[in-house]
Amino acid sequence: MQSAGDTQLSREPLGGVIQQPMDPTELLTAMVEASIALMGFSGLVVVLGRRSSGEWFPGDQTRLINLLGIGFVLLACTLGALILASAGLRDATVWALSSVVWLTVSLPYAVWLSRRVVWVPPEPPAPREPAKRWAPYFGGGLAAYVATAGLQVANAAFLAEFWPFLLGLAVLLIFGVTQFIRLLWFGLFPSA
Repeated sequence: MQSAGDTQLSREPLGGVIQQPMDPTELLTAMVEASIALMGFSGLVVVLGRRSSGEWFPGDQTRLINLLGIGFVLLACTLGALILASAGLRDATVWALSSVVWLTVSLPYAVWLSRRVVWVPPEPPAPREPAKRWAPYFGGGLAAYVATAGLQVANAAFLAEFWPFLLGLAVLLIFGVTQFIRLLWFGLFPSA
């Protein structure tokens, strides 16, 4: 029973138009565009910044290699999913196999990157970037990657849904954008 001051909520969405969910191929195409844009803008940052004249700050080369590597991994995963989607397979098979592609492409890169970061003798930390300041960033990134890899295994084994694969792509994109911001920030403000 309603009182005089109560209003009934409408069951229709704002504007009265019910929209269909976005098509997965549209989202994958957007991810392809984002990965190419990320790699392209990283090239612009290098060419237009101080780095074009040979002034590289400690860690900048690693950031650039990481940014380009993440872009290529994201591109390969997304193109692999688009190829699988166009093969005429059932949707559940496409998303399970796409998670396998994600693991197959990103895991070797993650192992290579971790060996590069952990096993290469470190440069002495620059005053602007002490090692302990970035430890939570590295630990948080590692935890996010391990959780996402576990989700991809679950998706390949029994979930067979689009959203875990999309989440894996989004995590890679976030990693790439973070590296891009750090590359840009330390190029613009080297004493920061």
